[in-house]
Amino acid sequence: NISLLKGKIIHKILENGIPKKDKELHQKLEQAYFQFEVFDDELQEQLQTEIPKLLRSFSQSPFAQRIFSASRWKNEISLTMKLSEDYFTGTLDRIFLNSNGYWEVADFKTNNIRESEVKKTGEKYLMQMKSYAMLMAQLFPGQTDFPVSLYFLVPEREFSRAFSSRQIKEIKQEFTQLINQIKQYYPFGEKGVEE
Repeated sequence: NISLLKGKIIHKILENGIPKKDKELHQKLEQAYFQFEVFDDELQEQLQTEIPKLLRSFSQSPFAQRIFSASRWKNEISLTMKLSEDYFTGTLDRIFLNSNGYWEVADFKTNNIRESEVKKTGEKYLMQMKSYAMLMAQLFPGQTDFPVSLYFLVPEREFSRAFSSRQIKEIKQEFTQLINQIKQYYPFGEKGVEE
């Protein structure tokens, strides 16, 4: 899936901020090709055209300015938390301390959508956003709001939600119920399961 690959490469390139010069961007692209095993010349050529174009537009956006000018930030934070008798694991691509003093999750999306589809498409990611907020609450228990922002590189629009501490409790219950439903249908390791 080229969108998934493009997303991985863009996340990798943006790990330490927006490359300042074309040469730096192309070096990071070459490294990403190697890391993600992109050896097909036609695919490399396509990505060599599309990714810099996306990143040039993105670098001028207020969203990029906001997240990359933050005084404090972290990338690729993998967390595991206990939910009832089970564990939930997730990775936050980028978090940053926003201007309100809250840690916020930023996630880049490479879906190729129209501006009119941002809200509808963003809502399809609501479970992912809830999981990010739940993990943030675990990481920063003193925080009262947990903002999560998705940025759609095409059409250069943001979709954001902030989750309150009360909502985090509801999200934990929702995920606990989902895990229990999954275990009910796929009782791996449970007694009475036929081999």
